[in-house]
Amino acid sequence: MNVATKPRRAPQMEPDDRRRQLLEVAIHVFAEMGIDRATHGHVAKAAGVARPTVFAYFPTREELVTGVLTAVHRYMIDELVAPFGTGETYEERMAASGKSFIDATDSHGDHIKIWLMWSANFSEPVRSQYLEFEEEMIDRLARHLIGDAAGAPDAALKERTLIFIGAVAVLAQMAVRGEPRIRLEQYVRNVIQTLKSWVS
Repeated sequence: MNVATKPRRAPQMEPDDRRRQLLEVAIHVFAEMGIDRATHGHVAKAAGVARPTVFAYFPTREELVTGVLTAVHRYMIDELVAPFGTGETYEERMAASGKSFIDATDSHGDHIKIWLMWSANFSEPVRSQYLEFEEEMIDRLARHLIGDAAGAPDAALKERTLIFIGAVAVLAQMAVRGEPRIRLEQYVRNVIQTLKSWVS
């Protein structure tokens, strides 16, 4: 006689650990499926848990999306922008930032993919969340650009920093599509040479 096997339950975890695990899985799912297509069900399947478990931590789709985008926001600002502040000269700071972004496509490729998708998403409230993130990123990068973490960048410097972010987005796209590292490093050197006249 065949006995139906019960589905295996996910191992018990502390609530904070479970939320962290679900968020990590959600970041991967969103990177693969896109911000607009990924659902609680996709996250549950990838995490090996029941859908109600995901809803328990992210009760609505908006909260799930916001959780993923907030994690990407924090990673980009705290882990990628920060190295731009190292180095004595503008060129050294630019080189540190370029290396950080290249390395990130290997270590945190899902975050980078979501950032690229996020920047081109015009649905609300996703767009508003991106514009808030972009403003913080511009401000932080601009202050590092002039070597003054406490300074107040003027409008012209913020505009130049926005162009720099565009160049970084191209670098990220090149890395995601598998361009050789030597090509990526050459691109960074070219950007540095092109933009170094911005600061004295």
